[in-house]
Amino acid sequence: RQMPRRNLAIAALVVLPIICRALRPPAKQRTAPTRRYSTAVAEDTVQKMERDGFAVVETTLLTPHVLNEAHEFVMKRHATLIEAASKRGANLDRLDFYEIASRNPGRFDLRLDEEKPAVWNTLEEAVLDASYKLPRAGTRPPRVEYAGAVVSEPGATAQKLHADGPPSSVGLYTVFVPLVDVPASMGPTHFRRGSHVGDHDSPYLTREQRRAREGAEDVVPELRRGSVLMYDYRVFHRGGANLTGKRRPVAYVMYAR
Repeated sequence: RQMPRRNLAIAALVVLPIICRALRPPAKQRTAPTRRYSTAVAEDTVQKMERDGFAVVETTLLTPHVLNEAHEFVMKRHATLIEAASKRGANLDRLDFYEIASRNPGRFDLRLDEEKPAVWNTLEEAVLDASYKLPRAGTRPPRVEYAGAVVSEPGATAQKLHADGPPSSVGLYTVFVPLVDVPASMGPTHFRRGSHVGDHDSPYLTREQRRAREGAEDVVPELRRGSVLMYDYRVFHRGGANLTGKRRPVAYVMYAR
């Protein structure tokens, strides 16, 4: 029995759109962007970070152009802030302003927040890129808490051994990016290997803890311009004396993970 023409027309109106939809190419699926890892990390770097509390990595994101721009910005800002403090009659060895503070005679901490230049975004991107290769305290992606630069003048004295935070500062890391080569004569950062482990604020130590602390080795990594020195917020460290006639500018980023 044949279907009436009217019914055939209705069927065509219903079926043809379905067929046409089936013949269309499938819609592209939205995928998360692939992260471009540009940081070279040795196989034992993660183990070193967990054991020693610090590690040095290399990245291709910090090109000479980026480092030159960052260096120029830091030195100009340093000169501007020192001039402003001098005009106010401030003691340069005891500066304690939000924008600039003295960490030691001849050593100045420049805090950058709202006034960060565009090049700092690239620098922070490199730091966060490297952070994906290192230990994490939680499941959240790393985030920058604050950034700045430290400028050590010629003749700047060595710091005392200290930690950036208490034993509870798990998941916080400080990153140094030297904007010049830092040989031994320029006072690279000294680290007390493994000092981030345990409660270093506790007045009571076991015999094993006391022996471990007394026998801990001090390590002084010399750095090339653009290297990324990452260390646990809890590890003991100190900046060395600048025995050269040149300034030592080092960018830093503190991030949480």
